[in-house]
Amino acid sequence: MLAAFGVFAGVLTPAPAQADDFLKNVTVTLQPQYETATGRGTAVPPGGTQLGKGAPATTNGWELNYSARWQISQKFNAVYSHTTLDQALDALTTYIPAVLTTGALRDRFDFVYLNNTPNAHLTQSLYYVHRTRMCCPADNETVVTPPAFGGVDQTDYRFAEAYKFGPRTKIGYPFTVFAAAAYVNHPFQSGYTAAAQRANGGTPYSGSGFNIPSYGARIDVPTGDRTWIPFVQYSQGSTFYRKDAGSYNYRYVQYGFNKALAKNVVFTTYSFTAQQFANQSYLTATGHDTLREALWISQLNYSIKL
Repeated sequence: MLAAFGVFAGVLTPAPAQADDFLKNVTVTLQPQYETATGRGTAVPPGGTQLGKGAPATTNGWELNYSARWQISQKFNAVYSHTTLDQALDALTTYIPAVLTTGALRDRFDFVYLNNTPNAHLTQSLYYVHRTRMCCPADNETVVTPPAFGGVDQTDYRFAEAYKFGPRTKIGYPFTVFAAAAYVNHPFQSGYTAAAQRANGGTPYSGSGFNIPSYGARIDVPTGDRTWIPFVQYSQGSTFYRKDAGSYNYRYVQYGFNKALAKNVVFTTYSFTAQQFANQSYLTATGHDTLREALWISQLNYSIKL
């Protein structure tokens, strides 16, 4: 991966430029976003319990996300993206040795991308991911039993590829497959003693290493109208959180549509359903279904070219 990054860095070294030249290629996007918990992820897994949908479990609220894109050349661009997701859990298993909050779980995601699009089919990305829990509770609070392992803080360094194919339409190729590989920063916690391991059912602590954080497929449905594009996306992957000894596996289903309201304004609305499977030996079975949630997310994407 480092070798690949060296290749990208060599290609992307720009010639000296004035500040005005740089800004001409920068686009800033503001994304006011509204989220609501729909309760459609409420199928309770075996051994689980249904969470109440009244306060504080129901999440309805506004977030302001934003991003900046620098078009370095026709094929290369760099992107910074900030997203906040306010979640509400619908169902969980009862035997997780942790103190879980049934209300809002506000997570912040920061991404830094270096993207290469060599042709109309392929996009390649090197990127950094940082996720942290802002509330409730925050990362600096005790959220596990036994304590002393911090919060949901996650740091990944990823390489991803997405490939578009199918019949050429007004919106391009409608089918996309994608996958990512990551180096995960998950250093061994000195507080994870033999006693802590026994308290977690004997689960050994997995240190830093490689994993597959995401893979899946997407369909953008041609409608004959370039301004209205329905989509469906399915993906799976795994994540290491600082607070946990082992990884969690996830399954996501999204469907909705994009509607261009103006040249620089796009409205996006979609269903977001997630399932979490814990890959840890203190559960009754490896990969057991532990958490479920379902949100409906709507956002307005307003782009400003500097």
